[in-house]
Amino acid sequence: MKRPFLLLYVLTAVLGLVLSACSGTSAEPASQTTATRKPTATFLPDPTATPAPYMQVDLAELRGTQITFLHGWSGKRANETAALVDQFNQTNEWGIFVIVDAPGSHRLAYQKLLQTGGDTPAPALAATRSDDLRAWQASSQKLVDISGYSSLPQIGLPLTSSADFYPALLAETREGDFQFGLPAAGNLHLLIYNQGWARELGFAGSPVSFTDFRQQVCAAAQASTDGVGGWLVSTSPETALAWLASLGAEQVFDGSAFTFNTDGAQKAFLDLSALFSQGCAWNGRALTPYDYFAARQTLAYSGTLLDLLPQAQVNKVFAAADTWTALPYPGEGSSAVLADGDAYAVLESTPEQQMAAWLFIRWMSQPGMQARLAAADGSLPPGKQALQEMGKFGSENPQWLDAVRLAEDALSA
Repeated sequence: MKRPFLLLYVLTAVLGLVLSACSGTSAEPASQTTATRKPTATFLPDPTATPAPYMQVDLAELRGTQITFLHGWSGKRANETAALVDQFNQTNEWGIFVIVDAPGSHRLAYQKLLQTGGDTPAPALAATRSDDLRAWQASSQKLVDISGYSSLPQIGLPLTSSADFYPALLAETREGDFQFGLPAAGNLHLLIYNQGWARELGFAGSPVSFTDFRQQVCAAAQASTDGVGGWLVSTSPETALAWLASLGAEQVFDGSAFTFNTDGAQKAFLDLSALFSQGCAWNGRALTPYDYFAARQTLAYSGTLLDLLPQAQVNKVFAAADTWTALPYPGEGSSAVLADGDAYAVLESTPEQQMAAWLFIRWMSQPGMQARLAAADGSLPPGKQALQEMGKFGSENPQWLDAVRLAEDALSA
C-alpha cells in the first residue's frame, strides 16, 4: 500500500481521537469513496525480452568505473554495509569501485535525493525507504526500471531468486508495471506479547481472535493496581492499518480518497475504543515500551521486528524470566501482520554506471549478503533463502525467528 504523508497523518489522528475520546462513537468519515486493498506484486523477469539500448553494455568496459552508493542506514547495519562494499570492491570481476555516502538516517538520505540536480550530482544507486523512493520518483522521474536488468542473461536474477522475495516487500517496490527498486531490508508490524504472564493469568494459549485478546489484556489490567497492565496503546498509522485489516475493515485509502464510514471500519474503531474505556488499554509516556513490557506493565504492545532485539536486552537488565513472543494482530476469523522496508534503486546516469549499479545490487541481493545485513540490526532479509544462512542468529533470538515466520503472509503496509 502506498503511504503518503497525508494518509499517515489522518490514520494517526483518527485512531488517536477514537482511543482518547472513549465515547463509543464512530469517527467522522473522511470520504464517501470505497477502497480495496492493493494486491501484492509478483516479480517474474522475462528472459526472452530484448534488452533496451542502455542495458547493452560491454562488461569489459566497466573496469575502473566508480559509482556512489547513497544509503540511509546507521549503526551496525551501516558498519556491515561498509564491510560488504569493501569486499565487493576487492573481489568483483568487473573492476567496479563503489563509494559509500552514508549521511546517517533515512531522512537525511531522502533529503540528499531531493537536493540532486543542477550542480549537485546524483548517486548511481540508493538504498532507503521504498515509500521515499516512490515519492522521489513521482517528482523527479529519475529512477530506472530495473526489471529489464533482472532478465539479462548471466547477470540478471535467476527465476528462483526472483520468486524468493517476500511478496509484501516486493509489492513495495513497484508502481504499476514500473519496477523502481529491489527489496533491501524488511520490517514487520506486529504485537509483542508476554506468554509467561498470560499463563499465570489463566490463559493456556496466545490470543487467536480479538475476543481472546480483549479477555487477556483486560485480565492483565485487572491484575495490576496502578491503571496499567493491558494493551499499551499505539496510535501509529501502521497500528491503525493492522487493526483495520485484522478486524475485517475495508481498505481506508485507495490512492486518492479516504473511507472511514464503512461498517467494518467503524466497528473496528469501536472495538478499540471499548478497550480503552473499559480500562484494558492505557497510554504510556516513555519513548519506548521496553521497560513497561519487562516490568509487566503491559501484556502486549504494538511493535515491530526491529523492537525484538532491544526488548530482549531490556528483559535481561530487568532479569525478567517471562517467555514472550511476537504475534499477528488478532481479529475474528482473520489476523494481520504488515510489512514494509527499504529498497535498492538505480538512478539515471550513464549506461556504464547504471550497469555497475545493477551488478552491485545483484551481488548484495545474494542470500549470504542479505543474511549478514539482517543479522546486523535484526531486520527481515528480503528473501526467504537468507534464513537458511541465519540458523545461529535465529537460535539465539527465538522471538525474532517467531516473527519472521509470519512474513510470508504479511500485507504490504
